[in-house]
Amino acid sequence: MGVRMHQQCFLIAVFAALCFANKNETEVGFIKSKEVENLTIFDVYIIRPKKLSNLCGSQLANLALVNSGKNAALFEKTILACTKKRQQNEFLKSLQGSRELPEMVQVVLAHALSVWYPDHENQWKFEMFRKVLDIGSPVLAYLPRSFLFSMEMKQKQKFLFHLEGWTWPTSRSEEWAKKRASVKRLWVAMLHSADPTPLNQFDAQRLQFIDFILTGSTPNEMEKIKLKTAYLQNIILNLPLDPLQARAVFSSSFRNEFSAIPNEQFVQNILPKLTPTQIISLEQNSNREIVTNNSIIGKDVSWASAAQLAYLLVEKAKRDFGHLSVHTVSTLGKWIYAVPNSNLRGLARVIESLPRDEANSLLTSIDSYELDGRQARILASSLTLENALDLHDNLLLALPTARITEGGVLPQNTCAHLLSNLPAESALLYTIFNKVHHQIGQKWVMESMLDGEQGPERFALFISFADVRPIAWQLAELIKASKHDSGWPANFLQMVAHRIRANSTLADWTNYLMSNPKLMMGLTCDDLADLGPNYGVPILTVLGQHVQSTKQKYPENLKKCALLPMLSYLKYRTEILNGKNDNLLDTLYKAEIMSVGGIPFAQLHPLAIQKTKNWAPIVEAIGSLSVIELLEVFIAPGSNSRLLLSQIALLLEGDQKLALSTLDCVGNLFQFLPFTDAMQRNFAPRAIELWLEARDRRADTALCVSSTLRSSFWYRMIVSTYGSLSDWSAGTVAMLGGLLIAVPASKLTHINPVAIETVADQLDANLGYTPEFIKLCERYLGTEEAASFKIAVNSLLEFTLKASNELAAKVVTNVGKEKFRDENQERAHSNAASIIKPISFHPKEKRELNISAISQASRIFNHPMFKFARGKYGPNSSIQREVLQDKIKNKVFKEEKLYCGALKMAKYAATSIISKAHFEALDTSGEFHDCLPYLGTFDVSALIIRQVWDIIVNVRK
Repeated sequence: MGVRMHQQCFLIAVFAALCFANKNETEVGFIKSKEVENLTIFDVYIIRPKKLSNLCGSQLANLALVNSGKNAALFEKTILACTKKRQQNEFLKSLQGSRELPEMVQVVLAHALSVWYPDHENQWKFEMFRKVLDIGSPVLAYLPRSFLFSMEMKQKQKFLFHLEGWTWPTSRSEEWAKKRASVKRLWVAMLHSADPTPLNQFDAQRLQFIDFILTGSTPNEMEKIKLKTAYLQNIILNLPLDPLQARAVFSSSFRNEFSAIPNEQFVQNILPKLTPTQIISLEQNSNREIVTNNSIIGKDVSWASAAQLAYLLVEKAKRDFGHLSVHTVSTLGKWIYAVPNSNLRGLARVIESLPRDEANSLLTSIDSYELDGRQARILASSLTLENALDLHDNLLLALPTARITEGGVLPQNTCAHLLSNLPAESALLYTIFNKVHHQIGQKWVMESMLDGEQGPERFALFISFADVRPIAWQLAELIKASKHDSGWPANFLQMVAHRIRANSTLADWTNYLMSNPKLMMGLTCDDLADLGPNYGVPILTVLGQHVQSTKQKYPENLKKCALLPMLSYLKYRTEILNGKNDNLLDTLYKAEIMSVGGIPFAQLHPLAIQKTKNWAPIVEAIGSLSVIELLEVFIAPGSNSRLLLSQIALLLEGDQKLALSTLDCVGNLFQFLPFTDAMQRNFAPRAIELWLEARDRRADTALCVSSTLRSSFWYRMIVSTYGSLSDWSAGTVAMLGGLLIAVPASKLTHINPVAIETVADQLDANLGYTPEFIKLCERYLGTEEAASFKIAVNSLLEFTLKASNELAAKVVTNVGKEKFRDENQERAHSNAASIIKPISFHPKEKRELNISAISQASRIFNHPMFKFARGKYGPNSSIQREVLQDKIKNKVFKEEKLYCGALKMAKYAATSIISKAHFEALDTSGEFHDCLPYLGTFDVSALIIRQVWDIIVNVRK
């Protein structure tokens, strides 16, 4: 505490000397080189940049790189201190080789480059490009749009030429693909602006240099690329394309030319992302055998694609061997999760017939996080602890709970393996935790539990404050060094943080927090108040930057109280600097606003925002919040959100043409604005199109506006921008996402059916209409408008589920002459295009299987289902209220059969609208029981739980 007080006195003395210095002694007010090492991060937050301007560029760069250069606010302070060209050049030179700078830091630095070196022609020479390409990933990519598009074509070509020479230690295309959509779209626009040559006329050499930029292309743009040679194929097929880009490439280059494929790149990057129709057309028309990498699964592979590939692989194995065999299982590999349970039993018998070592090897090759508990128990029914050590994913769900619970002490290597790899839904978690609880302070236990492959959230909830008390520092250091940036439960972090605070001085505590932002996610309002006025903005900037970079939600505990510490700090800083500025918000720096994020600023009164010179970056920070976060702010007690939206609308009315820069500033607030006739006249379709393409979170296209606005503005805007619905491509449908709610339900069927099939498995995630969003929106709109919104959103979600169901129905199960079945099974397919055969049971199996299903349902649904059977859950007011809603849902859903794969591809839609009619259609298709484990992951009402129970009981009778 004494050292900290000494440093504060030193700073105050410096500023006091500056205030009373003679005009000829201005150097007294500058921080001298020998004094830099005495400065803390908190001191730099307080100091005005001009006090640092006496330092050389390399010293300022070293100051910026404190904490590995991860602090954007600190970076901006040092940048603003570089007022001389020599300093600026030295600053950049010292930053060379700093490749791991956070994106926000690169944005701040790139903006500085556009100010320091505004002359595109004379200041941007080879040496300059060499520097900036060796900083960040690279920092050149984050230059402002206004700077890049103010160039003449010749200068644009120069900037593109040098960017094309950028290198990266690993794959530069994969690194580039991680960037925000807005950055990737900016450089695609630069490419088209600098080179008017159509993409389909680019030669192989040109494509080789710009390949990574093409990862930001829309599916419509990818369709223009023609891969006429093997060399061109190798370039494009090596790119990390998303499913819609991959399908566009296939459609444009391979639809009628199959002889040149498949090659290794096609198998790795394209084939698993195609639709079932595309996969089948390839299989039927190619004169070469389709071979796929059976170890690849991931978020870009939908259930329909996986299922179709699984059937193809089984048919291939049957053609080669004539029956289900070891080769069948090994050929399937990790795609086995898409095989129906009724067919898995035949494959399981093959595995059981093998010697132990061969069986273990085979199980390892098919193990994946996509398997559900029932599939795991079918495939690995005889799994023991001894052979579980080779498994790292969901096959571990097959471990016998009772045997391990009743057993004695487990070997350390077994415990460590299970602690690290047991899935979150495993019933063994608490059992294993209890077996090692007495050793919780040992490093191997903590690391296995909290830093394992499955993430920290599984075991953190079991740890009590009594457990934390003696090992708080070890836990804090583990959290700090962990590979997991997210997934830490707030209450666990809170216990660790409170214990450390209790044993630390305020100075030590705040310094530690600045170095461990993960721990900040567990802070409470009392913790912020405890910090006093001296640390508000530094703590909030590091916290906000962590939240944004890791794509987490702002800590729930701090949402209502983050504003006061920020204002208290600004008042404290102003008093120290003898400032006389009446508006505290004016004293904020832009990077501080960016880093703090929109949550604290959203609590400001709109008049306070309007009066500050920083109103634009503050509005931009609020607009960068997700639509769900904005709704949470809007419905909070005392919210002035509608006044803020009205003020922004008035500002936009004066804009002669709603430019892209305006839309970027307003961000997600744009979707809540009360549009006027004047604003609609100023609306520019191309700006809207570019803005939608640059959305970093596709789910943020969800609309929560009145029915009048949906029809009078949004629908008209969509049609004027994208034309007739029948002409829309899959890329257009995906781009619109949640805005599709503005399209009348009767007109959704006018959309090109080929586009719907292509986008069906991607649409659900792009809509953004999660149960959470729907509930918040209904509260925001009010009772009258909420009813209209619910009808519109249900219609769109039913449309989405129906599209997924039709895609699931296109999975061809009898690709060859024989149908996919075990030679001992006599079940017949009634529909060759169905996904999973109707379930039939032998009389002796029927009761046992249904009891298992009931057990499964009671465990995975967080609801007392057995009470329904005993009659203790008779009709009550909550269920009665839901019955009416259920009748409305039943009227919408008219499909005879519903496939479980459709629910997996449209989970958000299904969770929100699932009803008795859906369950009956699922049962009609014969997939109800196979789908039960997946249904158990839905967060549904008591009425839905009762309907599930009724179907289980009826089948059992």
